[in-house]
Amino acid sequence: MGIDNWFELSQKKAYDLKQANHWFVSPMIGHSFVGKKWNFNIEAKVIAPNLSNEKLVVDYQTPFRNKGAFGIYLGYTRKF
Repeated sequence: MGIDNWFELSQKKAYDLKQANHWFVSPMIGHSFVGKKWNFNIEAKVIAPNLSNEKLVVDYQTPFRNKGAFGIYLGYTRKF
């Protein structure tokens, strides 16, 4: 479990629009499976659950109806 942060320092976003939000929070939960020669990670994350995802270019899937975006992330590391 944890929280990830994104701080947007730019005053403008795409198409020269004003950047209204400068702090994006992303709560997450995950697990790491550790072996002698490998690590496998799985994580579920909700990106910006407090911000509307309506009127965006991408249609985001989220458990919070019209807020944030939901993702499942997989990672694999091989040790040498």
